Amino acid sequence: MRSSNIQDGKLCLNDIVRVNNSIPEKLWVEKNDIIICARNGSKKLVGKSAIIPEVSEPMTFGAFMAICKTSLWKYVFCFLQSDLFFSQLRTVSGTTTINQLTQNNFNGFIIPIPPYSEQDRIFEQLNAILRFLAATGARVSELVQLKVEHVNLGYFDIYTKGGKVRRLFIPKTLREEALEWLKASGRGSGYLFLNRFGERITTRGIAQQLKNYAVKYKMNPKVVYPHSFRHRYAKNFLEQYNDIALLADLMGHESIETTRIYLRRTASEQQDIVDKVVVW
Repeated sequence: MRSSNIQDGKLCLNDIVRVNNSIPEKLWVEKNDIIICARNGSKKLVGKSAIIPEVSEPMTFGAFMAICKTSLWKYVFCFLQSDLFFSQLRTVSGTTTINQLTQNNFNGFIIPIPPYSEQDRIFEQLNAILRFLAATGARVSELVQLKVEHVNLGYFDIYTKGGKVRRLFIPKTLREEALEWLKASGRGSGYLFLNRFGERITTRGIAQQLKNYAVKYKMNPKVVYPHSFRHRYAKNFLEQYNDIALLADLMGHESIETTRIYLRRTASEQQDIVDKVVVW
């Protein structure tokens, strides 16, 4: 495998090179190894990486590539896709003709891997955040203002520009789920979503966690962002209850024309509808 086999954080095996030579088994790659471009004439290619999937035949890597083996591969890979990694990588100097990432360079990098208890907390909270975004239609800037008291009430009044009030409703099922885990954690007041320091989580923190898990589950991190769940709420609402005027009020749109965006169908949705309707 070569650097060209790494495409947007994923392994592409369309142009792998097969050899007849006998390769020692210790050099074979395994599932969940991380392959990294360690040397290249182009500095921008150094450091790009991908996770090795299940392989059906013995595979190894080229001279300019490196393999990272770790039980914490999910978090190391997230680090390798982060701005923190590339900011540290920029401090690594190569020769005038080659750019490289050495074992000593890598050992000197700071990789922020939280303890398992913190990993569990992050995952459980992110799951709750996504449930709230998708079931309330809240903007992420509104979500971080939610408090335990609002869950008890079942709604959150948001004061917008011009003194207008928009009520953000928390559906019964979601409210019951939230009250259950709040009771288990012994929390009865304060902001609903907190960081590891017990402070209110930031919108940037939510966006970064989403990107980390997008990478972990091999999704495109460029299209996974908090606002997409607000879009999902609107589409689901219209599919279940086709009242665009009510949806405009719930989402806080000044104009119903803004809400009409959610009536548009994607190309794949249009194809499915045409296939079902046009049968003559």
